[in-house]
Amino acid sequence: VVFVSGISCVGYFLTKVVKGGLGLGLAGMLGGLVASTAVTESMASGSKKNPSLVNSYTFGAIAASVVMAGRVIFEAWVVESRMVTLHSAALFVMIAVGLVFALRWFEGTAASDDNVDLNLGSPLSLKPALLFGLLFSVVVFLSKAMLAVGVGSYGFLALGLIAGMVDVD
Repeated sequence: VVFVSGISCVGYFLTKVVKGGLGLGLAGMLGGLVASTAVTESMASGSKKNPSLVNSYTFGAIAASVVMAGRVIFEAWVVESRMVTLHSAALFVMIAVGLVFALRWFEGTAASDDNVDLNLGSPLSLKPALLFGLLFSVVVFLSKAMLAVGVGSYGFLALGLIAGMVDVD
């Protein structure tokens, strides 16, 4: 909850200091180092409040996902380097596709931000932060319950799918 609220504050600050879309992109990249799902939720919430900046918020969410994929490759390399060879191709494709989309939305951001009057309001909104916290708690509970029951390999696949809804790590 604190992290999602923090992303909103960082995005608010960077959007005020740095030109709108670029500030949201920087916030997305920084947030992608920690939790891209939380960044995406925060960006989606911000775009509802400021529909004129939807390209900027989309750019920030995509930037978070690109950074997240790089982060996962690094984490896998540090923990078990053999894992990198098994799944890095998919993550590199994800990074390449993400960069293409990020550049597309960044171009739309640059064009749309020139004429936008930033009326961002308060950067703190507890509803999206609490919703993310609730989702995170449910996924953690379900994953622990599945481990306690002792599910087989299909159970771990299901567990990975469930846990991936909140964070890929």
